[in-house]
Amino acid sequence: METIDSQSFYPVQYRTGAMSDYPQKRDFDLAEIDEKCGLGIIVRRSFKQGQLVARIGGDIVSQIKLHTLQINAAQHLFDPYFSGYLLHSCCPNAILDMQALEIWALRNIQAGELLTIDYTMTEDILSRQFACLCESPQCRLWITGRKEAINDTGRQYLQIKDEPFKPHRLPALTLWWERPDLCYQENRLTFAGRDVATIAQQSGKPTFLYNAHRVAHNLRQLTAALGQANIVYKIFYAIKANRFMPLLTYIKSTKLCGVDVCSPQEIQVALACGFAENEVSYTGCSVSDQDLDVILRYPMLLLNCDSLSMIRRIGERAPGRSIGLRINPAMGVGYGDNELLQYSGTQTSKFGIYREQFAEALALCRQYGLCVERIHFHSGCGYLNNQLATWDKILQKCRWFLEQVDNLKAINIGGGLGVPHKSSDSPLDLSAWIEIIQRNFSSYKVEIQVEPGDYIVKDAGMLVLQTNMVEKKQDKWFVGVNGGFNLAIEPFFYSLSCEPAICVLADDAPHAFAPEKLNPVTIAGNINEALDIWYEDFPLSPVKEGDYLAFINAGGYATAMSSNHCMRGDFSEQLLV
Repeated sequence: METIDSQSFYPVQYRTGAMSDYPQKRDFDLAEIDEKCGLGIIVRRSFKQGQLVARIGGDIVSQIKLHTLQINAAQHLFDPYFSGYLLHSCCPNAILDMQALEIWALRNIQAGELLTIDYTMTEDILSRQFACLCESPQCRLWITGRKEAINDTGRQYLQIKDEPFKPHRLPALTLWWERPDLCYQENRLTFAGRDVATIAQQSGKPTFLYNAHRVAHNLRQLTAALGQANIVYKIFYAIKANRFMPLLTYIKSTKLCGVDVCSPQEIQVALACGFAENEVSYTGCSVSDQDLDVILRYPMLLLNCDSLSMIRRIGERAPGRSIGLRINPAMGVGYGDNELLQYSGTQTSKFGIYREQFAEALALCRQYGLCVERIHFHSGCGYLNNQLATWDKILQKCRWFLEQVDNLKAINIGGGLGVPHKSSDSPLDLSAWIEIIQRNFSSYKVEIQVEPGDYIVKDAGMLVLQTNMVEKKQDKWFVGVNGGFNLAIEPFFYSLSCEPAICVLADDAPHAFAPEKLNPVTIAGNINEALDIWYEDFPLSPVKEGDYLAFINAGGYATAMSSNHCMRGDFSEQLLV
C-alpha cells in the first residue's frame, strides 16, 4: 500500500534520499494550465540559476508511455506523481539529469512560473510527437525525440501552419556534452552555475575549473552501482588524475572513497588532505630503495608490489608484512581500443608480474614471510561500452592468478573507466560493468577494490583559453589560443579529445550551431611544436580574437601532467562549490 505524506508528492518508498530534496507541496502546485496543455507544475517559491529544484522518483520500466522519462535506451522512469507532469518548452527554465534523477534550474525561476523542460533533451523517441505551443523565440513548432525524424503529421503541420515564429524554426539543438551543470544560459556558457567567460577574464591566464558537485555526483554513481551489486567494495580515487589539493580535500569530505597513489610524494599529499593511512592504496613501478624507505614508514598503507625486485627488497626490509601483488594478464583495454592506453597487452610491458613469473613471486613471498592479501591489476585507460567484452576476457584471465593465492582478502581491479569524449561515445553502462565483475569474481567472497581517476574528475573539469589569433593560412583557417599541449597532454599524445565550446555565443544557440554557421578550423596552441594542435577541422561558429574557448573533459590528467615547456606553464585552478 502506498504511503504518501500529505505534504509530499511521492509515496514514501520512492524517496531514497533526504526528504527535503523531494518536491513538497509548499514549494510546488500541480495545476491545470489550460485545456490544451493539461496539468503542469507551478513553482511556489523562487529558485536561482544552477540550484537543485528537486529530486524525482518512480518505477523503472522498459516501455515508453505517458509520464515516462528516459534513463537510457532500455530503461524509463515512470513517474505519475511529479516529473511526469513537467511540460515542454523550447526555451525551458529547468533541465533533467536522468542519471542522478534530479531537476536543476537553468535560469532564475520566479514564484508562480510554470516549471518546464525540453523533451528533446531527455527522450530519444517520444510516446507521441506534437505541435509546440510555447511561443518562445526559439520555438521549433513541432517536437520530436532527439533520435527520431519528423513524422508525416508533423511535416504536414509545418507546411500548412501560418505561424509567426517561422524565421526561428530550426532543428532541435542537443549538444552531446550539455547537462544541468554545463550548458548555455542566455548564450553564455555556464559551469556549476557560474559564468565561464567572466571567471576566465578575472583570472587573466589559462584557467582550469572543477565542479565539486559533479565530482560528488560521479562518486555517487559509482557507489550506487557497486552497492546494488550486493558485494563488499572499496573505492580509491587515483590521485595521479588530479592532485589539486582543494579538490582532494573535497573528495575526502564526501567520505565515499580513499585514494590510490603511486609515489611517496602522493602519499604525503593524501595525508595532508585528510586521508588516513589505511585509506591509501600504493601501486608503483620501478620503485627505488629511497621510495621504499619512505613507503615502509606507513605500516597501515595498502601496498601492492609489481615486480620480483620490489617483493625481495620489501622482504629484506619488512619481513612478515602484508602486501598485494600487481599482476599482468597480458591483455589490455583502452578508449577506442587505442594501444597507447593499454597497460598490458600483446607487447610485453613494465607493469606487473606475468603468469610465467608468478610462481617465483609467491616463492619469494614465502621466503620472507610476506602475506599476500590482494591481487591487483590495471589493464588500461578510458574504456567504454565497446570495450566491455574485452574487459570481461581480462577478468577471466585474472582468475588463474586468484586460484594460486590462499587466504585472499581483496581483488583490486584498478581503474580505467572512461567518459565520452565525442558525440558518438555513449556513457559507460555501469550496470553491464558491474555484472561482468559479479560474474567473474562473486564466488571468491572477497572485497572488490576499484581505482577510478578519469571517471571521477575528467568531465568535472574544463580548461578555459583565450583566442589570440584568427587567421587563414593558405586554404586553412587557424584559431590560435593561449595554451597548448603542456597544459593538457592527452588530446595530443593519446587522441583523448577535449572538445572546445565557445564561452559567449554571438547568437542564440540554435542559430549559432546551425550548419551554415559552422566552419572547419584548426585550433592551435602556443607551444613551438608541430604536434601542438588541439583540433583539426573542428566545426566552429565564428570567433574573434579575445573570445574565450572552454575545453571540456580537462578535469583529469591535465594539470597533473602539465609542464613548463617554452616557459608557458602558468595557469590558475579553481574549485567551484
